[in-house]
Amino acid sequence: MSLKYPVGIKSFEKLLKSIMLILLPVTVNLHAQNKQELLLRLLIARTNERFLEVGTPVCYLNERGDTIIPYGKYLFCQTDTIKTIGFAYENKYNGKIACLDVNGNKLFNVLKCDNDADYVKEGLFRIMDDKDLIGFADTLGSIIIKPRFKFAFPFENGMAKVTNVGKEKEVPGSNGEKHYWDSNDWYYIDRKGKIYQSK
Repeated sequence: MSLKYPVGIKSFEKLLKSIMLILLPVTVNLHAQNKQELLLRLLIARTNERFLEVGTPVCYLNERGDTIIPYGKYLFCQTDTIKTIGFAYENKYNGKIACLDVNGNKLFNVLKCDNDADYVKEGLFRIMDDKDLIGFADTLGSIIIKPRFKFAFPFENGMAKVTNVGKEKEVPGSNGEKHYWDSNDWYYIDRKGKIYQSK
């Protein structure tokens, strides 16, 4: 027994081929536009100084050369290319380190560690609010734990040592170069902010 197609099947195949010929260039064009949008989601630091080094005023341009962050608003802080987030010093006395997204928006301040932005440990780094309370964010710029701690150490084995009270004290003999956090009320938190009294 042989199968027979309805008379119009060949016409239908021709119609489908015609539709594909019309839609294919549109799809390719949309793909090219999306690719171009993705390429433009990148910021590159530029300066008028001879060398791009920590503390020099910078502007950030997109790949088309458009100024996204004007010259002098921030100072260079180890991020010459922003793909998702980047860090720059505020251009003022005792300026904090700002976390910036690819649109040039300031997301939050970042804890300063060894004169640079805090290190990423277990996918998180420490951030600060305007009251200098510490929290945690991920490498996409999402706040994971809102700032609420006086002091907080980086995550290690899924836990971070934190406190709500304490003082920053100078390390003896360091001539003001080194400091440590002193508190009698340390506890631990997990990545969701759940409190544990001991590790």
